[in-house]
Amino acid sequence: MPGKRRITYSVDIPKAGVFNAGGDPGGAGGTSSVVPPATPLAGAPTNLALTTAIERNAVTPTSLIDATWYPPAGVSPTSYVIQWSVSSVFATVNGAGAASESARISGLIPNTLYYVRVAAVVATVQGDWSATASITTAADTTAPNPVTSPAGVFVGGGDLVVSWVNPASANFRDVELVVRASNGGTILATLYRGMSPLVWTVADNLAATPPNGDPTIWVDLRARSWGGIFSTTVNTGLITKAAPAAPTVTLSGFSQLIVCSVTSTPESPYSLFEYVWKRDGTTVVTHLIADTQDTYTAGAAGDEGSHSWTCTVRQRDAFGQYSGATVSGSVILDTLTIAYLRAGLIFTDSVGNVPAGLVTLKDGDLIGGGVSYAA
Repeated sequence: MPGKRRITYSVDIPKAGVFNAGGDPGGAGGTSSVVPPATPLAGAPTNLALTTAIERNAVTPTSLIDATWYPPAGVSPTSYVIQWSVSSVFATVNGAGAASESARISGLIPNTLYYVRVAAVVATVQGDWSATASITTAADTTAPNPVTSPAGVFVGGGDLVVSWVNPASANFRDVELVVRASNGGTILATLYRGMSPLVWTVADNLAATPPNGDPTIWVDLRARSWGGIFSTTVNTGLITKAAPAAPTVTLSGFSQLIVCSVTSTPESPYSLFEYVWKRDGTTVVTHLIADTQDTYTAGAAGDEGSHSWTCTVRQRDAFGQYSGATVSGSVILDTLTIAYLRAGLIFTDSVGNVPAGLVTLKDGDLIGGGVSYAA
């Protein structure tokens, strides 16, 4: 038997492809197109972590969130999509792109709970969302600078005017003013004011400390931010209202009527005037009234006859403080009542009778008619 020979055949198998209809993959008239591999669907990023901080202290403060995460396993993402919402189910949503595994979300509302999620993008295909992370944004805890140059003064009849200079802090909102009866004393009012000055009126004072109000006041001031944070406290020091000025007065009299008039302007509508009527230096009656004029009609026991009358006047303010006293000029008033005449008035005559020999009018009789004043 002749020797054996090995014969090798080569078979050419075409690659699988997409062919035109009617074409022969192995011959003329057929074309082949290779299908590229499908883009893999990215899994979800992991380890999403959030931190927060105040972004700016201003009239409308904002917070930010810094987010970091790990890429999904087995892929190299082209980019990421990050979303945030105040809804845990992302009913309303805001979103942005991120080039790497971190992102900063700005312009958020302070002290607000936010939910965040992230997804990877490979080529143009977005993968699954990560597990949701949440965080409450930082609150604006930065205090504004304190106010400067606090001062207070009573004006008019007792209106308290408090002034200060606002701080230049960007997050300044207004000033809290605590009106006290003294340093650390009873709080009479707590007020908020954006601009200086503040006027705390006499009526406010009287309502806070009836019936007479308080002429000695202390005010604490604190600047407040839009986030409700207060600066350190400054104060006006003790503010004391001075007693009112002594009034100027005039006195006039005729017949049995004496009139005392205040000619100066009252300190305020709350002013009262104390009129002390004196006969020959002795107090007869005292009136405390709001009128700038008081009258006295002579006719009470002891008023008969000729006397020197004066009126001493003091002004009292809304807080019960008195001015110095002003003594009027005097007027001489003769009050010749029948009772006074019958009390023993002696008349002289023109014929030289000795006074001791005359009778008093109360025992006299008129000759030739008339009225008898005899007892």
